[in-house]
Amino acid sequence: MSKFSESELEKIEKRKDHNDIHHLVKELKNVYGFSYQSRFNRASQLLELLLVETSSYHNHKETMAHSGMALELAIFVGIVFLKHWPPIWVPETWISAQLLAFLGFTLIWLLIHVFIRWQLRNRRDAALRYAALLRTIRKWTLEPPEKDDLSAFKNVQKSRFSFKVIIDFIIPWPSAPLYEDVSNEDYPCGFITELDKQKKKGTGAIHSEIFLAIGNFLIFIFVFLRTFLDP
Repeated sequence: MSKFSESELEKIEKRKDHNDIHHLVKELKNVYGFSYQSRFNRASQLLELLLVETSSYHNHKETMAHSGMALELAIFVGIVFLKHWPPIWVPETWISAQLLAFLGFTLIWLLIHVFIRWQLRNRRDAALRYAALLRTIRKWTLEPPEKDDLSAFKNVQKSRFSFKVIIDFIIPWPSAPLYEDVSNEDYPCGFITELDKQKKKGTGAIHSEIFLAIGNFLIFIFVFLRTFLDP
C-alpha cells in the first residue's frame, strides 16, 4: 500500500487506458481515504498535546519571572531599611563608595531585569501559541480542516538579529520577533495560519510586562536618588 501516494492513484484513475482496472483503483482510493482521517487524528492529538505543554510552559515562565521580581523587591526593601547607604563595609577606592555601591547595584539590577524580560518574552510567545492552538482546535471542531491545513509547513529561515529584540530585553516591544527553540517547520499549516493571525492581533500578556518593567525602573530610580541625593 505504501508504494502509491494518493496523487499517484488519482493520476492512474484519470488515465484512459482500458487496461487499467478502474474499480480496483477506486477501491484502493477508498482505503487511502482513511489516510486523511489518520492525518486529521494525528494532527488533533498533536495540537491537544501542544495545548497542555504550552500551558505548562507559560505558567513556568510566569513563575520564574515573578521569582526574579521577588528577588529584586527583596533587595529593594533591604536598601530602603538600611540606615546607611552605601553600606559602611563598601570600601573607598579610587572611586567613591557611593559610586561603587551604585555600580554594584546596577549590575545586579540589570542581570535580574534581563532575566525577567527573558522569561516574560518566552511567556508572551507561549501565550500567542496557546491562543493559536485554541483557535485552531475550535475551528476544526466546527469544520473539518482542508487537506492543505494538514500539510506540513515549510519554514522560511529568517535573520535572528533584530534591534527590536535588543530593545525588548530592556523595555517591552510588542512587535519584537520571538524566536522559537524548535522551528515551526512540519507543523500543520492550519495551525501556523492561526498563529500568524494571533501574532498580528497580539496578546494581553504584554500589559503585565509593561507593568513589571515600570516597577523595575522605579526601583532603579529610587536607589539612584538615595545614592546621590540622600544626605
